[in-house]
Amino acid sequence: MKISRTGFYVCVFLVLSFYAAGFVYASMFAYSYENDVNVDFVVFTIEYYYIILIVIMLLPMICAMFIGVLKSPYWTYEQEEGIFALAIFGGIFYVMFMTIFFFFHAIDNDGYITNKQRDIIIDLIRQEKISKRSVKASSNIEIDKNAYIGRKPLELAVCFQKGFHSPICAKLFENFLVREKEEVRREKESEALARKNKQEAIENYNRILEKVK
Repeated sequence: MKISRTGFYVCVFLVLSFYAAGFVYASMFAYSYENDVNVDFVVFTIEYYYIILIVIMLLPMICAMFIGVLKSPYWTYEQEEGIFALAIFGGIFYVMFMTIFFFFHAIDNDGYITNKQRDIIIDLIRQEKISKRSVKASSNIEIDKNAYIGRKPLELAVCFQKGFHSPICAKLFENFLVREKEEVRREKESEALARKNKQEAIENYNRILEKVK
């Protein structure tokens, strides 16, 4: 694709701007998360964590790849190859850095659930604060202390890491419970229907036994 010198410089500037914005956003998030400041910003980022992560990682990478295939009549073949390598490898480095720094460094969510965390999750399920589906708990209608817990949501991972006294956890957990309220309602309705169907099946089976006697 042919492009003027001005257009080429504009494209390069946009890619560099995306890189800079991503670094600034990630740095601000890491600092705010670590020091319990800018609570609204941190909570917003965590609640839309994966969407934001994809945007700030993939958008610059796509733009860098676009830059890499541009052709300028003012550049030699070697210069074009150099720009292509810079754009592509710069994008790869950016994605690797953002993945490690933004995704893994700030929030410790390795998926491992300690016994204490498990007890807290089960207690929240029993209080009907969170749904079993959100933690991939065993599908038994009556959950017990030995119930299987398959995951901890990102919101709970933050609270387990920072403590429930943290202002970030307080707001994040409050928003999480509001969203879970509707999920718990639907789960209870589903369980009530399951109980009813089970009871009807037992009654039908008993009637059949009476008839064949």
